[in-house]
Amino acid sequence: MVQSTTIFRSFVNFVLLNDNKVLFLVGCKPYLIKTNHNTTIREPLAKYIVSLLFLLSTLCIYGQTEPVITNLTVNDGLSQGMVFDVIQSRDGFIWIATKDGLNRYDGSRFEVFVPDAYNPFSISDSEVRVVFEDSRGWIWLMLPFGIDVFDPASGLFFHVKNNGFLKSGGYGDYTIIESADGAIWFNDKQQLCRLNVTDDLLANAQKKSSSVLEPSCKIISMSGVDGWTNKSLTPDVLLYTIDKKILIGTNDGIFQIDPKTEKITPYLPKSDWVIRSMKEDAKGRIMVVLKDEVLSKETPKIRWIFIDSEHIQYFDDQVKNPTKSITFSRDGYLWTYRNAKVQKWNVQSFLSNGKPDLEIKAEDICGVSTMGINKYLFDKSGVLWLGLNGYGMTSIYEKKKNFRSHLPKLSQRRFLEAPDGGIFSLFHPGEKYSSIYFQNAFDHQDFITGQHRPLREPGNLPHLMRRILWRCRQRVRLRL
Repeated sequence: MVQSTTIFRSFVNFVLLNDNKVLFLVGCKPYLIKTNHNTTIREPLAKYIVSLLFLLSTLCIYGQTEPVITNLTVNDGLSQGMVFDVIQSRDGFIWIATKDGLNRYDGSRFEVFVPDAYNPFSISDSEVRVVFEDSRGWIWLMLPFGIDVFDPASGLFFHVKNNGFLKSGGYGDYTIIESADGAIWFNDKQQLCRLNVTDDLLANAQKKSSSVLEPSCKIISMSGVDGWTNKSLTPDVLLYTIDKKILIGTNDGIFQIDPKTEKITPYLPKSDWVIRSMKEDAKGRIMVVLKDEVLSKETPKIRWIFIDSEHIQYFDDQVKNPTKSITFSRDGYLWTYRNAKVQKWNVQSFLSNGKPDLEIKAEDICGVSTMGINKYLFDKSGVLWLGLNGYGMTSIYEKKKNFRSHLPKLSQRRFLEAPDGGIFSLFHPGEKYSSIYFQNAFDHQDFITGQHRPLREPGNLPHLMRRILWRCRQRVRLRL
């Protein structure tokens, strides 16, 4: 005798066999339990086992939601474990700036770019601190003593003639941004630099067989800020906002520069506020990480400032020395590294000292008790990349449903998009469903008569007989 009971929509299947055995299916995994040879399973015992296995199935389901962590190190082809910066270019490549080589990753292998003394169109230095893609698709590289530009179309590196910038070559926080007019901006000690770039800059150099670029360069001093008489300003980080503002994070708060007039004015000035990072979400809200020198006299502390269109919120972090690197996901979550854990936050929960939505320990990422994160990157598929301080790269993928199902359990035969964006789906008769996308159903005869008749004559549609055609009133787009 076989008796079967399905519980909680197939997560646990409970089967009684006729040879005093019990077969359980938790997900797709079978579990076989033997009973005494002279007894049978009674109802209370069966319920107890089912409850126990339901708990196990719950744990299995929970485990399926845990993020997938992948590490990329020198053993996988990465040139060096000290990662300074990482971006994804428009063609999908992941570009990784390291202490020894520029890496281009295609998802399976690395291509490493290093200097070649016999090739003037090779990269100038193996140490790359910042990598940035502009609106033209050119890759800009901040090196210890200069700037290179990589042209993906030709595969050549060009070298920007140094006109008084990056003289020190020391370590520091550097940022490259592009303004609406195509100019390239970067910070350098106590000054800003603006390169006026034309679209034919690389082509003209290549025609001359020259690897040297000579765009006009403007050095802008931070010493002449209107209405500011405090100590000398040091630009530590730049941010080009959605509303086309250039914000400058300094050792005395935040300032703003007009790209046209190059006039610098206070934006959120505050003495003793050393700005360490600024990030903007998709709605134009800005999170600022700063070190308050007044708060930090006794113990190192970090202050967070959240700026939106309506108000400014402050949060004094009690965590010692959290990383300055932060980022926002596309859906507005804040990602930080605090208490030796990578954390995913709802912003308001973070500012109210709540609990994160997700935590991943450093030891679960790279096997050590603590680590440093120099850069975050969300790629086009939603995978989070971490550029680590000595441990290479790590990708974190949160399993999500990438597809939305419409007209389920129906075998789709053909798709056709109408000029107005409507989508027609043809399939054999079956159970009818409706959704926000597929709103109306038509029988074959109804479709080829009346207002739908001009599409095709009935004689031309013999293959449509005894089938159903559904029309989608809205354009369907898949976003992965």
